[in-house]
Amino acid sequence: MIGMFQENGPCEVVELARGKFGTKARDWGWDRSSNIIYVDQPNQVGFSYDSPANGSFDLLDDSRNPIYPPESTPPNRPSYTFLNGSFSSGNPNATTNTTEISAHAIWHMLQGFLGAFPQYNPGTRPGSNQTGPAGVNLFTESYGGKYGPVFATFWEEQNNRRANGSLPKNSTLDIQLQSLGITN
Repeated sequence: MIGMFQENGPCEVVELARGKFGTKARDWGWDRSSNIIYVDQPNQVGFSYDSPANGSFDLLDDSRNPIYPPESTPPNRPSYTFLNGSFSSGNPNATTNTTEISAHAIWHMLQGFLGAFPQYNPGTRPGSNQTGPAGVNLFTESYGGKYGPVFATFWEEQNNRRANGSLPKNSTLDIQLQSLGITN
């Protein structure tokens, strides 16, 4: 999520006064000229979780594993080194474990999101009940150089399945990849 927070997201953190911070609209945020959705994937990474579980996180523990159930800050420790919050379950069976499976998950997420919020579907035509292909621009970071092309291939395969009748056209959307951007 570095891109959202430090590069192209809608706002940035600024120092308002010594030791006091706030946010302001980013002058060159990508949201200025397009609808944008940031997806932290697979689930259980970053801000993405499967089932929220209350726990603690010890910033001084190199294992970086949450502690369940939550605990109090250890004695003689600054409170900023020990955090309580909601974390992922940590269950490896509740997340994708290959890039190909992640492509399925993101395709289903887009089907649900664009179906539930047609106003954000680039294929929706004002004043028409017809929906054209959803032209999506996929931008990736880091491992995205691997998963971006796999996602694009899977979306095209799904579009072909819709075209040949293997997938129902009345309950799925055609997702056309307009561009694939890979950043570091």
